[in-house]
Amino acid sequence: MQIVDASVFVHAPTPKNSQRLANTGSTESSSTELTVGKMATIMVGATAIRIEFLPTAGAGSSVATTSLIIGVNQRFAWVVLDETKFVAIEAADGASAYEAWVWTSSPKLI
Repeated sequence: MQIVDASVFVHAPTPKNSQRLANTGSTESSSTELTVGKMATIMVGATAIRIEFLPTAGAGSSVATTSLIIGVNQRFAWVVLDETKFVAIEAADGASAYEAWVWTSSPKLI
């Protein structure tokens, strides 16, 4: 099991237009297309999630038991590439209700 350390070397500003991704258990929730070249951030709510980064919209079975896990109340930032324009998430435990917010912004180096 992998758990992401929330440490990042860039700062993504507070969201102005975030997407809320939420569902229950292993039922996936997917983002709309993120802007290539922007900084994307996902902030996890009260339930850890599994996340899969995708080049196209998810088909409902994108997240696997080997997908990256992001812990409770953690955030993870990345620069959006063609291969990471979409994210699909589900509850890390496969059973609980989950929610997370994803947004893009211009990167600001710190």
